[in-house]
Amino acid sequence: MEVSPKTLAHYAQSLGLVSPGDALLGLARAVVCNPGWEKLRGGVLVAKPWPRPMLGFVGRLDESRRAWLEAHARELAWSCALLRYVNYAQAEADCERLAGQLVHRFGRKELARFQFTAIPRGGIIVLGMLAYVLGLEARQLVSPAPPDVPLVVTDDCALTGARLGQFLKQCNERRRIIFAHLYSHPQLRRAIAARERKVLACISARDLKDHGTKFLGRGYPAARRRWLARLKGPRYWVGMTDHICFAWGEPDRSFWNPATRRMEDCWRIVPPALCLKNRSGGGLKPIPVQVQPEGNGAIRPPGRAFFAVLRDGIVIGDLVSGEVFRLSGVAADLWRGIVKYGGEPEVSAALVRKYDVAKTALQEDVHSFVRDLLRRGLLEEN
Repeated sequence: MEVSPKTLAHYAQSLGLVSPGDALLGLARAVVCNPGWEKLRGGVLVAKPWPRPMLGFVGRLDESRRAWLEAHARELAWSCALLRYVNYAQAEADCERLAGQLVHRFGRKELARFQFTAIPRGGIIVLGMLAYVLGLEARQLVSPAPPDVPLVVTDDCALTGARLGQFLKQCNERRRIIFAHLYSHPQLRRAIAARERKVLACISARDLKDHGTKFLGRGYPAARRRWLARLKGPRYWVGMTDHICFAWGEPDRSFWNPATRRMEDCWRIVPPALCLKNRSGGGLKPIPVQVQPEGNGAIRPPGRAFFAVLRDGIVIGDLVSGEVFRLSGVAADLWRGIVKYGGEPEVSAALVRKYDVAKTALQEDVHSFVRDLLRRGLLEEN
């Protein structure tokens, strides 16, 4: 799949990554940590930064796995374009903002008698920071309280309100709830307040934007109706909001996969180094990630060549013709030499030390190999 330069630039800026190449590699490392790749053992994910940013899988695919990859790749583009990453410093500032809103709404004296709890797992991190900002006492965090004492429920974000809906089902009918979280869309908060009599207030530190009309145009209302019909459990509102992610976790999102005709989890897109949840990987062993080198010298692979080291050989795909070539043994070494050195004399000099063959014969083999790949369009000469 191609990643548009604009999308990749937004992704890099959101995560504080220096270059598009770093961003593409980070995205690749995030993608392979998702479930499903264990069925593609033996393959590799290749990040090709030039001339257009691209991610591609090299390995064996049947039709079902190809359809699975294509469906997730489409959603991946949306997620990257809408990414909004919150690091710990920003989260601390957001918690201070949330605390200020709670004080403004209820006053410190009233807050001092409230109980506080969290929706796992992001809500626990928010509550920890909020406890320091508000100076909460231990009794407000751990002791049971009468049902007539309001309960402040914290979370990091609310996208559809599903987790809050599940929490409310377990609450005493007399309990009054203040839902305090860092990010949500205003329409979601209004929907919660309108539908839930238990909820005294629904307060968010910051708003999420809804990009649905921009990306889907007039088809957006119908798309929202389909999403609501397919999602299970309590939902107060759905939209195409910012893909909000935190340093501790990337919220789970679902999409309708037309290939499997069911809702599936979207791929996580934040590199493990920048997201604690993605670092754990759920016990999965990611498939390898390779960066396709650009090549050096006058002779080099063209933009149409997509290649990877697979087992002991090289697999080259022609992005124009769709043909696939596999090189092994001496041919694979010749390819590696061309990519590394970019000139026939340098390749011959490097390989003559490895193979017990006359220098003249090796030079002829290198020349013949290069001419053949130039003719096929898998090498170009500047």
